[in-house]
Amino acid sequence: MSYSKDIHKKLADGFWENYSTAQLKVSFEKRIKTFFLAHQALLSEEGVSDEYIKTVNAKKNLTKTLLVESAAIVFLTKKIFNAFKATQDEEIQLIMDEIIWVDQLHQNIIKEKLDIQIWETTEKKYNPHYTVIYNNLLKPFLFFKDKKIGSYSYDGRNATYALSLPLFLRQHLVHFYPKQKGADLIPLDEPKPTAHIYDKGSRDIFLELQRIIAYESQGNIKVSQKNKPQASTLSKMQRKLNLQEFYTDADHHKNLKIMRTTLLAGLVVWFSKSKQDTDLKQILKILITKKYKTQYNTLHALMYHLKGNGSVDPYYTTSVGDIFLGLLKKFPHDKWISIENIESHLKYNFIDIKHIEPYTARDRLYYEIAEDGKSYKEKLYINSALYQKAVAQPLLRGTFFLFAAFGLLDIAYDTPDVSVLSKTAYSYYDGLKYVKLNDLGAFVVGKTNR
Repeated sequence: MSYSKDIHKKLADGFWENYSTAQLKVSFEKRIKTFFLAHQALLSEEGVSDEYIKTVNAKKNLTKTLLVESAAIVFLTKKIFNAFKATQDEEIQLIMDEIIWVDQLHQNIIKEKLDIQIWETTEKKYNPHYTVIYNNLLKPFLFFKDKKIGSYSYDGRNATYALSLPLFLRQHLVHFYPKQKGADLIPLDEPKPTAHIYDKGSRDIFLELQRIIAYESQGNIKVSQKNKPQASTLSKMQRKLNLQEFYTDADHHKNLKIMRTTLLAGLVVWFSKSKQDTDLKQILKILITKKYKTQYNTLHALMYHLKGNGSVDPYYTTSVGDIFLGLLKKFPHDKWISIENIESHLKYNFIDIKHIEPYTARDRLYYEIAEDGKSYKEKLYINSALYQKAVAQPLLRGTFFLFAAFGLLDIAYDTPDVSVLSKTAYSYYDGLKYVKLNDLGAFVVGKTNR
């Protein structure tokens, strides 16, 4: 790929919209000028005009127009990008190779995954009894867009940082990288051994669905003002209707033992049965393709491992129904797929399933943690470092448990230790390992007509 006027303009427009002049100067100006001076022959070979190269090299300070145009050039072609990338510090290169696949990387994840510390900590002692800790982003990492998190003070005390590159740039750069392992869904004939396999859902749901709907229509499923089933009614519902469960051992955590009932109730409460609704397959199709897509409150009904979800207005959430049903359509019929593969597929194809933004999760959602010797529970809010494990992964796994509850998927899973959420596990869904789209699921999502 050599110089393309259209691609150059598209990238320049992206830089203009996503960066201020000050951000461009901090992130790119010095790097661009150094690169242009040292790589004039390469730029010319790739189709950048000699006149433009001279213009950039002659300017001591670049205007915003020149900044966005020249920034677009250093990312324009594979040869130019690789040469530009090679001039950056090794730590910048390592972060760039990871960051193009995700919307942001928190400093703790960068430290854990790449062993790179992007911040420095300093202490300032105001008096013998008062010391303040300040966290500051190290200058080399200003190459990336940065977001200060968790500090409401102007001077950065107690702040943490997340790095990112804009989506327009990530989507362009992905073409310069080899296809990643796991980008495609890989069907398996059999899953690796797990503690449990639930493959009777398509049978169970036809034995149970009419009873559940009748039970709900009689007002037996007590709900909150936001139509969320009350926890106090779920154990009784499970016993009364003799509903099958994912976890049945006596020593399983109480929330695991009624997980399927909880998921069934959370969607059925949105269903209004009419006299014409007698075909169970059609009822199921309405529940999944209409009620789940348009009315189901994912945060309230699915993410009950977190506290504070009742305080989040639906205005601050995004519907994910279309994305999940589209994902099911991609699944091979009657073949197992690992959760790890599905997560890689989403990551490397830029399919971002985000029901709630990280900043809303940070302000509203938390774990309650009981500590010895304290009469109250500590609140651990979901910062950016926790978001993936506490929100994104449970959303994916929990939705597949929901689909399994209604018989669309067979699932293979282990038993998570949920004794201390946020420490021993992050959600009730952590044990999920494999999923399989069965005959009923293929019908409901439109892959087959029977």
